[in-house]
Amino acid sequence: MVILAIDDNRDNLISVSAQIFDAFPACEMLTAHSGPEGIELANSASPDVILLDIFMPVMDGFEVCKRLKSNPVTRDIPVVFVTATKGSKADRIKALECGAEAFLSKPIDESELSAQIRAMVRIKQANTERMNENTRLERLVSERTRLLNESHAASILLLEELKRENVIRKESESRYRSILLALPDIVTIADLNGRIEMISPVGIKMFGFSSEKDILGKTLLDFLVPEDKERAFANIGGMFQGLFPGVEEYRAIKADGSRFDIEANAEFVPDADGNPEKLIIVIRDVSIRKQAQEALKVSEDKFKTMVNVSPDGIILTDLNGVITEVSELALDMFGFDTRDELIGRRFLQFIPSMFRIKVLEIVERTYNDGLTQNIEIKIRRKSKTQFTAEVSVSLIEGPDLNPLSFMIILRDVTERRAMETKQIHADRMATLGEMASGIAHEINQPLNNISMAMDNLLFGFSQSPLVDFEALERKSERIFENISRMKKIIDHIRAFSRSQDDNISASFLVNTAIVNAVSMLSEQFKHMGINLNLELNREVPEILGNTFKFEQVIINLLVNARDAVVEESKKPGEDYEMSIGIRTFSDAQKMNVEITDNGVGIEEELLPNIMLPFYTTKEEGKGTGLGLSICYQIIKEMKGTISVSSKPSLGTTVNLVFDI
Repeated sequence: MVILAIDDNRDNLISVSAQIFDAFPACEMLTAHSGPEGIELANSASPDVILLDIFMPVMDGFEVCKRLKSNPVTRDIPVVFVTATKGSKADRIKALECGAEAFLSKPIDESELSAQIRAMVRIKQANTERMNENTRLERLVSERTRLLNESHAASILLLEELKRENVIRKESESRYRSILLALPDIVTIADLNGRIEMISPVGIKMFGFSSEKDILGKTLLDFLVPEDKERAFANIGGMFQGLFPGVEEYRAIKADGSRFDIEANAEFVPDADGNPEKLIIVIRDVSIRKQAQEALKVSEDKFKTMVNVSPDGIILTDLNGVITEVSELALDMFGFDTRDELIGRRFLQFIPSMFRIKVLEIVERTYNDGLTQNIEIKIRRKSKTQFTAEVSVSLIEGPDLNPLSFMIILRDVTERRAMETKQIHADRMATLGEMASGIAHEINQPLNNISMAMDNLLFGFSQSPLVDFEALERKSERIFENISRMKKIIDHIRAFSRSQDDNISASFLVNTAIVNAVSMLSEQFKHMGINLNLELNREVPEILGNTFKFEQVIINLLVNARDAVVEESKKPGEDYEMSIGIRTFSDAQKMNVEITDNGVGIEEELLPNIMLPFYTTKEEGKGTGLGLSICYQIIKEMKGTISVSSKPSLGTTVNLVFDI
């Protein structure tokens, strides 16, 4: 293994060399103190991996990488950028666009360095194997071409021999026949009227006859389809005027009436005086080649039809992300009029900068796993406007399983996202409507406290003309506490009811969000006699998402639990205590929220459908069927999962699980 490190700092080179020798004692380590020196070493030594510093005098790392990747000798050597800082996203994107394969930050972690070098060596080996395979294929094609040319040369040699040896052709006939037997092409000799006097044995078999007698005396025109006879006759007539058409394609007819494609070339055989005496015609069966060409065209047409009728936009790129094919729908998505405007461009240039790292991660995952599905990103149109797309990427491999290209499937989900946002907001407003009485009670309670405090103050003033300022201060503090409580309730309701579509996801405390959600329903639950038990673990970590959308999920699940326990309470029988519980807990990898109730429960056969939009198990008029569907959308958006388990008359448990 040969590793080249390029850095203008000698101490850095000594340090990284030591780390590399620790990990790879048998490797050969090369160092260069400048970009030009590193390029020269890379050209001469052809290392397996290049470790390249970004910031160097004379020529920075980006320019060095560009020159290495533009040189056929060094372009397949993996380049890993090494810098003293974490680096900005722009630097990483620029490094990748220059052709770099990876990025390391100083101080270098030895295990990460070792893993990167092994990965780069595998990439170099894969590139070398690909080049070797290409070389083998080129040699194979060259050899096949040589053999084909030799075959044609043998046919032409035969024509020349017939011309030169016309006077002694009878003595040489056996030799010519031996050559004819060895040729893969049909050779026929005809008089100047085109009547066949001799045909090679392969021609008898090719036309489906059993004997030469079935062919001799007939003309080539007798074996052509009617549509091609006139053209063939004109070509032969042109030869007598000095116009030789060269190789021509015709459709021929076999003895059984079946048709096949041939190539034919004709020459005169001169007599001793140089005048035309005979015609020699060389014929090749090209039906297999024509069938392959037609099958390829049909296959290409089918593929293009499938691509163009797909309800999703489809783009093909090479392994470097350069667009090579695009469907009509994708063309329309990007706002271009013709394919030529898109083909040849890099797909990455249509991705806004904040999504480029995400796209590069998708490409890397697809290259390793073969498929990446349903990742949401923004794409920039020709008009500079953007749309939201759901992207799936598939790796296309050749017969030898080597990667060839990427197929990118795009689905414009802008309208769907807008509709989901409207549904979520409508559900939120409907939930507020359901909670109206509880909210009114939450506000009335501090209002009553304020009223009682004011009555006490007025009564105290009426009993004594002297003002007790200490009592007045206590009463005033109580009044302002209740006013503050009302303000917080109103502010939270205002924030909760506002559309959250433009809010950026942020870390928030799950327990706080649950308490806020419960506060909107707690008075209603008390009034209805429902026991609400909270077991909120203080150690649960923060999660990433929109706190108000998460509160909407909790409220929806609490409303469903409320309806379930109320429905169960209507059944006759033993004393029944309505109970709902919320529990939070976590481990090293997951954070869980569990909502339980002892309500009517759900039949097992209905459970697979409850997340579907507009599906409800409630009585007609008591549910829209959107609540759980919206909960599912919000939790999925937060990279979490939601699951439901239930048994009739025993209750329901809903689990929300998030990665930490």
